[in-house]
Amino acid sequence: MIGSVMLAFALGVCPPQLSVDTVVVLYTAGISGALDPMPASWINPEFPPMCGGAGSLVKLVEEYRDKYPLLLVSAGGFFHPLDSVPWRRVVNFFNKAGYDAVCVGINELHLGMDTLKVAIRESEFPWLCANLYSRNRERFLPRYMVVEKAGVKIGIFGVLTEYADMFSTTPVAREFVFTRELEAMEDVVRELKVQGVDLVVMLSHLGWKHDSVLVKEVSGIDVVVSGFDGWALREPYEDPVNHTVILRTYDRLGNLGMLKLFVDRDTKTLVGYEGRLLSLLEDESPS
Repeated sequence: MIGSVMLAFALGVCPPQLSVDTVVVLYTAGISGALDPMPASWINPEFPPMCGGAGSLVKLVEEYRDKYPLLLVSAGGFFHPLDSVPWRRVVNFFNKAGYDAVCVGINELHLGMDTLKVAIRESEFPWLCANLYSRNRERFLPRYMVVEKAGVKIGIFGVLTEYADMFSTTPVAREFVFTRELEAMEDVVRELKVQGVDLVVMLSHLGWKHDSVLVKEVSGIDVVVSGFDGWALREPYEDPVNHTVILRTYDRLGNLGMLKLFVDRDTKTLVGYEGRLLSLLEDESPS
């Protein structure tokens, strides 16, 4: 987990004896198909500035990718729940942006199993979920993946709320089975540690209340990209028990989350971080 020099990084100071690598995590959640430029009426209802939408995000991701080893991930909810924005358009955008991994969200289940499998086949990125099965108890998605960035071995896994059928506008339980979140998290973290990963990142479609409780129960998770219930954290939140860093961004596409992870080059341990929400306003991030 996070090392003792974290405070130095928070103050913008790097101890001279410490050699670190920086890995950047860019993250979204709850886009719900909102790809087009849109007025940011939540900033000024009468004279709203314009958000640049998908074009601004792609440009901003490219700028960070040129500077840092990068992970681009989503905590789910990227399709429109009624498919009024065609799912294929969202997949094409994710392919263009170069997403590294996504977690399945409730909106994606609304497609039904057959169409969901088509969307997965057309994706140039993995879909992850540790507690989702087909109705006949077959696992049709990987639980996790392992990638290497700047010599750092990172395990990434997804978890979907076990109450998905309760919150869905369609009877998704007819085609899908959701198992217990806590048990799925424990099993995956245990396997990833056996594989010798340096960092563990969870893509969560559970919501803030569940995330903030479960990270106290499961040790070994370094970062949670949290989605499902819509509101954001402007800065990362560090759980006081296991020191897991929780990240959240607003729904739709008004901003992009950014986290810098500082990793000791010798021990491969996380020694600090800094993060914030990046604006996608056209004036600041022109498409």
